[in-house]
Amino acid sequence: MKAETPGVKLVGDLDSLKKLLEVRANTIQNLLPRHMRAEKFIDGIIVLVSKKPELLQVTEKSIVEAVMTGAELGVDFNPNVGLAYLIPYPARNDRPPLAVFSIGYKGLIELARRSGIIHVIETSVVYHKDEFNLTLGTEQRLVHIPASPNVERGAPVGVYAIANFISGAKPLIEWLPWGDVEHIKGLSRGKKEGPWVHFPGQMARKVVIRRLINYLPLSTEIRGQIGKAVEAEDEYFGLEENGPKETKRLGEGTMSFGKKEEGQNEDFS
Repeated sequence: MKAETPGVKLVGDLDSLKKLLEVRANTIQNLLPRHMRAEKFIDGIIVLVSKKPELLQVTEKSIVEAVMTGAELGVDFNPNVGLAYLIPYPARNDRPPLAVFSIGYKGLIELARRSGIIHVIETSVVYHKDEFNLTLGTEQRLVHIPASPNVERGAPVGVYAIANFISGAKPLIEWLPWGDVEHIKGLSRGKKEGPWVHFPGQMARKVVIRRLINYLPLSTEIRGQIGKAVEAEDEYFGLEENGPKETKRLGEGTMSFGKKEEGQNEDFS
């Protein structure tokens, strides 16, 4: 076990974490939506941390704050659900190791669907050997046929998200070439650690969904929830202070992608 920073208490072990959360069960229950129970919510956190023991070596204060953020947003930490995560952030200079709340791309979709206008948001990474065709404009159309599971799909070439509306209105498509994904990653303070390193595919999906959300007719309340969901992660793993806040959005017009350009050599699952 790592030595604790003077005056800072680390979690230590699973029993200590469970006690830390159980004494706050009433507060957690008050924050959770009515259909969620604190006991099950806490059980999901224990499952998550048991699979990532680095989270036992973060400060008690940081993990409690991250848990409370998840409870307020009503997103489950159970890794089998994939809505939200706790990311360990290592000690830096005088700052102790922290747990950072991280919304998953499925969590962003869940928050957007609470608006009552979104039926579903689909998202996927496109690889070099996939069949892919995209036409934008008034007659937009996207066709993506992943390569056979028995075939090496090659390097990623881009990522997309499609918002389908309950009203039956025309779906909204957002497409991001992989070069833009790498550009955003390169500007991130977390490019050498954290989710960008361990889960690049999920991060790419999250990036394109966040861009898509900018163009959805969501209420102020839902936008506030989404802002809160990404606030902590942006602080620790977001763009460098002097970097641009977002890359240029693909403009209107008709574009078609049949055979794709050769991508990078590294493959992401």
